[in-house]
Amino acid sequence: MVQHVDVTSRKHAEDALRNQTRRLETLNRLSKSIATDLDLERIVQTVTDIATELSGAVWRLLLQRDRRQGRTVPALYALGCAA
Repeated sequence: MVQHVDVTSRKHAEDALRNQTRRLETLNRLSKSIATDLDLERIVQTVTDIATELSGAVWRLLLQRDRRQGRTVPALYALGCAA
C-alpha cells in the first residue's frame, strides 16, 4: 500500500518561518549597530543598507531636509545600489 501525503502547506510554513527568522536577525543586527556606533553617517548608512536588504530594493536614496537652505537634498552617504 502506497500513501501520498501533501506537504505543500508544511513547506510554505517552513519557508515563512525561515524568512521571518532572517528578518528578525537582520533587525537585531541593526539595533546592535545603532546601539554601539556614535557616528551619524555610519548609522544612517547602516539603516539604509538594511532597509534595502529587507525590502528587496535594488536602489536606495535617502533624502534629508537642509534646514539652512530650506530644501530637500540627497544624503550622499546613503545613495547607491544594493550589493
